[in-house]
Formats: sequence, C-alpha cells, structure tokens
Amino acid sequence: MVVRQPSITPALCWFTLSLCLVMPVRWSRSTARKVAFDLTHDLDPALTRNLDLALDLTRNLDRACDLDLDLVLARDRARDIARALAALPVDASGADLTEVQVSDRALGAGVLDGVVWDEATRWPPSLREFVADRSEEIAAGVCRVRGGTERDPRAVPRR
Repeated sequence: MVVRQPSITPALCWFTLSLCLVMPVRWSRSTARKVAFDLTHDLDPALTRNLDLALDLTRNLDRACDLDLDLVLARDRARDIARALAALPVDASGADLTEVQVSDRALGAGVLDGVVWDEATRWPPSLREFVADRSEEIAAGVCRVRGGTERDPRAVPRR
C-alpha cells in the first residue's frame, strides 16, 4: 500500500504556523525551531513558485502589449501603403487583362477608377461592357475609367 503525503500548500503552512503561535507553552524551544524551519522550508518554494508565475505573467503581458502595438503600427502602415498605391495612376494600355478577376464588391469600391487603357488592351469578357460604359476618351484611342461620382460626358442630362 502506497501512502501519499499531503501536498504542502501555503494555506496549510500558515495554519500550522498559527498553531505554533497559539500553543508555544506545550512545545519545547527545539520543537518550535524545528516547526518554524519546516514551515519556512515548505513555504519558501511555494512562494517562490508563485512569485515566478507572477513574473512570467508580467513578462507575457508586456510581450502581448508590445505585439499589440506592433500590430497597430503594421495595420496603420498597411493602410498608408494602400492609400498611396490607390493614388498612383494605372496605365493598362496594351495589357492582356483577360485573366484578371474582379469581384462585384471591388467594382463597387471603384478598383478600376482612373485606369487608363487603349484599344489594344484586352479585358475579360465579363468586364468589357462595364469598362467601356464607364470610360471616357482622353486622347485619340486612349481612354480612362471614370470614378463612380464622375458624370458621363456623353449622357444626356435629364430635365
């Protein structure tokens, strides 16, 4: 039969220490020293473990805060890059864009707004009519896709 020793917890140590303080008359000085030594010996590792855990948690929290700040800075930088790229003119003159896939959502967001193209540009069949309807000629044989808020100069105003 295996006898398991009860685990020493800080609460058990404090309880035993309180007994030492309440019943000092019955114990000899050597017994009291032995109990105090045993309590200190048992309590120190528990306190050390708890302190180590608290320090680990603090370090992990610091790392998490640093990572959060890094993610915020990376997100802001990505937004700045996206805005800068969106502001650059795109000249697709003569390009073969037949393999390009543009979602309806991207079209609604104006992903093609401002794209310059010419008669040699090859569009996917699903975009040909869309691009032609939303484009204006800016030079002989060169067109630019109008933005969503720009009016079609060929359209007849309604009265």
